[in-house]
Amino acid sequence: MGDVANLSTALLEQIYGSHEAMHAFGRLVVSRAMGKAGSGVTTITLTDASYARAFLNFVHVTTNVSATTPAVLALDAETKCAMDHLGVAVVRVWRPAGWDRDRWFLVLKTHPIMMALERGVRVIFSEMDCFWLRDPLDWLQIRVVSEPKCNGCREPADMLVEQHSFERLGEPNYGFFIVNSTIETIRWCRGLLSWALSEHFESKMDQKVWYFALAGVNNKTEGAAYRAGGIAESALQHRLRFNHIPYEALPHFGRFNGGPKIRTADIHFVRSHAPFAIHMWGNAGQQRIGKAAQMGSLFIDDVSTAGGCNHTSNYT
Repeated sequence: MGDVANLSTALLEQIYGSHEAMHAFGRLVVSRAMGKAGSGVTTITLTDASYARAFLNFVHVTTNVSATTPAVLALDAETKCAMDHLGVAVVRVWRPAGWDRDRWFLVLKTHPIMMALERGVRVIFSEMDCFWLRDPLDWLQIRVVSEPKCNGCREPADMLVEQHSFERLGEPNYGFFIVNSTIETIRWCRGLLSWALSEHFESKMDQKVWYFALAGVNNKTEGAAYRAGGIAESALQHRLRFNHIPYEALPHFGRFNGGPKIRTADIHFVRSHAPFAIHMWGNAGQQRIGKAAQMGSLFIDDVSTAGGCNHTSNYT
């Protein structure tokens, strides 16, 4: 057991650069969310400098459109520089040697969230290509949330997660989710993190492993470890009551439109349904931001506040 714990600690220190940097970031996120000016909610994202044009917009929507406190995992030095200049809680992160992107992102979308949940903070995770149009907490307050598989019970869900455009009630999209601080969510995060850091971890697409942890054995997560009776099933025993955020409240545009132009149908969809955010698909960060700008979904379209940081991404 001690060897496993030591291995996990060593890997996390590689990701955050040091034990001190990891815990300093966690304390800062919690202190801001729970302080006098905080709402008890933090919005966490991970990003690189290819999204620099949207940095100030992200800070604006998370603090002014909503009343959360932003926190950023910086995938490169330029992003760390820019977020420091904007006064955001930020930590530079690195990919451990021999890890693929999927395993790395799975840990990045689990560990900082777990640190916040353990201290009573509710977490919104929102990727940088999710562009908020209004406060998701306002939307949440007027909606009755219940687990869709519990025979009509009205118990609150532990987590709300984005839908895919092509599979509304199946595999979720974990580009945006809201998770409450409960014993169940903390236990779930710990289990997923332990699996992701384990020497027995079998790497698959990060979102599919995340779905396996959320819902159990399914036909989306392929690989021996994820079959019925596989080692992932025993490692990931805790499940959450979760619900999908209706697609009309958070559409994911552009999956079948890889070009730089937004579709007229998408503009009409936003006007008809008034979603609280849109998740934009594209070939790269700049293209996704450009599409959001075409739709009028950026409150601020400006990179001039980034402190003179060089906006080129070369994260590893």
